[in-house]
Amino acid sequence: MQLPASVSKCSKLLAIAGVAHMYESTRMANRALGDALSMLESSTFAIDSELVSRVLATCRRWIDQPEVLTRARQLLTNAMRDKRADPFPVILVAEECDDRHLLGWGYYYILKHQDADWQSDARLRQIDKRRLLAGAVALSKRWQSICDQWSIEMTQARTPSWAIFDKIDNVPITPLAGRNRGYGSYQARPGADVKAQIERELYGFFDPEPWGL
Repeated sequence: MQLPASVSKCSKLLAIAGVAHMYESTRMANRALGDALSMLESSTFAIDSELVSRVLATCRRWIDQPEVLTRARQLLTNAMRDKRADPFPVILVAEECDDRHLLGWGYYYILKHQDADWQSDARLRQIDKRRLLAGAVALSKRWQSICDQWSIEMTQARTPSWAIFDKIDNVPITPLAGRNRGYGSYQARPGADVKAQIERELYGFFDPEPWGL
C-alpha cells in the first residue's frame, strides 16, 4: 500500500536522493528527487523549516542542472504565497545559503500576509524590521513610478501600494480617448515584462541601506 503524501515521506525521498547522488547512482537520485518535488508541488500539507532546509540542501547537489534549484525555489515561493510555508522560517534558511530569490519573496509575503501586523511579530529581528520597512517604502515608490510612466491613476486604495504585483494585475483596461480612440484601441498598461523585472530585483527593494535604516 502506497503511503499518502506527507512531510515524512517527502523527507525520506529527499534523503534517498541525496545519498544516491553522493554515490553517483544518477537514475535513483533523479527519480527520488523528482518524486519529492512533484509531491511538494501537488500536495497541500504544510512545509516546515526543516523540510525547507532539506529541499534546498538536496537540490543544491545538482550543480550541473541549475533548473533543479530553480524549480525548488519556485515551489517554495508558491508555498509561501499559498500559506503552506511560513515566510519567516524560509527567510532564516535562505539567509544561511544567501539565497536572495527566496529572501526577497519571503519578506514580500510577510508584508502581503501580515500587512501592518508584522510590526508586532515577536519573531522578527531588528534587521528583519528594517528590511520590511525599506521594502514597503521602496515598492511603494516603484509603484508610483510605474503610475507616472504609464499614466495610471493611483486610485486602488484597498490594495497597499507596496503590493505591487496585485497593483499591476488590477490595472484596468482603459479605451483610448480623443483622436487616438478607435475600435479595439486601449491604453497601454504594464504587463508581464514589468512584473518579471521587479521579480528579478525583488531582494534589492528590501535593502535598508539607501534609506539609512
